[in-house]
Amino acid sequence: MNLLADLSFTYYSINPDKGIEYGLEGVELATDIKWKEGEANSYSSLAVNQWSKSEYQKALEYYGKSIKINEELGNKRGIARDFGNIGIIYQNQSDYSKALEYYRKALKINKEVGNKNYAASNLANMGIIYQRQSDYPKALEYQGKALKINEELGNNIGIAGNLGNIGIIYENQSDYPKALEYHGKSLKINEELGNENYIAKSLGNIGNIYGNQSDYLKALEYFGKALKIKKELRDKNGVALYLGNIGNVYRDQSDYPKAIEYFEKALKIYKELGNKNGVARNLGSMGLLYLYLSQDSVKISPNELNDYVSLNKDINLNNAIKYSLKSIEIYKEIGELKFRSDNLNKLAFAYKLKGNYKKAYEAHVEHKLLQDSVFNEEKSKEIGKMEAQREQLEADYAEEEAIRKEQEEIDRRNQVQYSIISVVTVLIFGVIFYFIRRNVSFGAIDTLTFIAFLLLYEFVLVLTEPWVDEWTHNVPIYKLLINIGFALILIPLQKLEHKIKGKFDKK
Repeated sequence: MNLLADLSFTYYSINPDKGIEYGLEGVELATDIKWKEGEANSYSSLAVNQWSKSEYQKALEYYGKSIKINEELGNKRGIARDFGNIGIIYQNQSDYSKALEYYRKALKINKEVGNKNYAASNLANMGIIYQRQSDYPKALEYQGKALKINEELGNNIGIAGNLGNIGIIYENQSDYPKALEYHGKSLKINEELGNENYIAKSLGNIGNIYGNQSDYLKALEYFGKALKIKKELRDKNGVALYLGNIGNVYRDQSDYPKAIEYFEKALKIYKELGNKNGVARNLGSMGLLYLYLSQDSVKISPNELNDYVSLNKDINLNNAIKYSLKSIEIYKEIGELKFRSDNLNKLAFAYKLKGNYKKAYEAHVEHKLLQDSVFNEEKSKEIGKMEAQREQLEADYAEEEAIRKEQEEIDRRNQVQYSIISVVTVLIFGVIFYFIRRNVSFGAIDTLTFIAFLLLYEFVLVLTEPWVDEWTHNVPIYKLLINIGFALILIPLQKLEHKIKGKFDKK
């Protein structure tokens, strides 16, 4: 019986569907022989496999069944284990208030029963929540508490984990030397233990730091080492994770074809595993890639062009919007808030570049509201504040929209005036040549010719003024030099004027 539950748990990172199969067999067998503890363990293993697939609601249902049985049995350790795991699910959904609630429940029971190992784990997970909320002093406090317990127990696996978590806190504060120090300590312990899974995790964390420092060669080196270990362990979730991380490095290096190659590999594995969180993450990464590609400053060589990489700005923007929307949809489905908010922010920028200001505004408002809910545990008590923020955003948008429309009106007016000036200039030159053919008096032609060239020169100055101001930064001497340049360009036309007058004199 325990063998089926253990098998089910083992498969969660390799083949969660197989893990679910073993878990269901375990439940059936335990029910037949009326072994409640085995039934609870099988439900717990089923929950882990559903969590691996990002089927969070199903995972919560299975944990609920496990808790109910453990309560009937008075199995406090089992209840605390399930409470802790429920906290992890809410943490993955960025519901940090709920996550902390369940971690505290688990911690209380683990302290009561003297289960120090699991109490340390609960404290560490609470530290991760505070780190994600950017409450770094509190995050360090809780990781420190967990570290102290693990040191008292001589639990080197727990010590390595706490050191790695502290490294992440320093990384988030951009204290990279300190972050590398702690990740290095964590890696050393894991290597001494021979724990390949955690060695890969430490290597991946170090790779993240080098990536943040734009040391891409080092980042690729460490992600490559972590990927190799995960392949050897047949940990498909881990393989997909580091393939995606390598894709991020190539994207940041502007090697877009290579980045897409790695994102596609990661996406394929996550889809096979049914890991919706992983699928959404990689779709979001591809959306960001196409947003980079859509920028005018991006240069792609012709040999890099393929079905995925284009020089067409509209195509790239459309792809950025498409992949971001897919990512947001999945994050919404699984109830994840933080990364959904991040993708909405990218989507708003993409819509803005497309000129779709209405959709850009809508995405931006949703991003801000989600962002606030992630970092505010008391969000449900602050509806008034949220509405005030919405009203302010709407007012800001209305002001921006009014400015944009005013500018469009000015541009239209200028375009009309430029067109009229162009037509009038051409007409004056036409009249001059007509007068010459009709032998009209020299004085009239001379006056019209002077007006025509003066009008042409002034028109050129007016037309080029925005660019001249930008190039010269409104420095008078530079503007004067450019205006002299325009005057020199008109010299050939002045010679034409003399020929016209000469022709008239001969007549």
